[in-house]
Amino acid sequence: MSDKETTMRDLESKEKLGEILKSLLEGLNAEDAEQYDWYCMLYPEVEDYEYEEYRGSEHVIAAKAIQHPELHPLMVQIVEKVTGIANEIGELWNDEEDHAAAGFARELAVYNKKYAPLYAQYLATNDLNHEVYQSEDIWDILHEKEWDKDIYPIVVSRVFTPGQHGREDWAGFCESGLTEALMKDGEMDVFFDVIRQFFDEKWGLDYGHSVRFGHFGELAEMIYPDDENKAKDMNDRFESMYE
Repeated sequence: MSDKETTMRDLESKEKLGEILKSLLEGLNAEDAEQYDWYCMLYPEVEDYEYEEYRGSEHVIAAKAIQHPELHPLMVQIVEKVTGIANEIGELWNDEEDHAAAGFARELAVYNKKYAPLYAQYLATNDLNHEVYQSEDIWDILHEKEWDKDIYPIVVSRVFTPGQHGREDWAGFCESGLTEALMKDGEMDVFFDVIRQFFDEKWGLDYGHSVRFGHFGELAEMIYPDDENKAKDMNDRFESMYE
């Protein structure tokens, strides 16, 4: 844990927050990342936050920084840098339960859905076989937002990144407006474009067929629970993308 300490009062200063974010960015690099005991060593411990309100010091810092639009570019750079390092050497962690940069990624996407694709790219680097907070964060992000091309990347990343609770979240998405959204003219085409982009960017065309296609039929059936033919057509369309 970092020996640098700060207080909640310190975080009322935009200048102090900017210093913390810049220092964190400077400390992040792939060459050293494998030697970190924990990523949280790179930012100060906030010594007096309410444990019932925040998951940890990073989340306190992120919640304060999001209040200053001038700091959003630095937050974006942190998420992008952690995502890049995770793609290169594997995910980074705050502690045994929370992934590095989760606070920054979450706060940005909750603030404005234009950051939802950034969150989706970040989510795809998480170890969702040991997930704890991701579903909670996703539903916070989706709250009162319209299902559209900005939100679909989170849906796709959640479902196709190997993990524990993708099917459960997909069922919740369907019940919460995804099915209705995809029935609108042209939206299914947009959704499939997002799927293709996700696979092409994340894994490429040679990624294992069984992982890509193994459970999409079940997902299609949740979109069309009363129409077996349409569910089959949706699954066939998915599989045909990589034939």
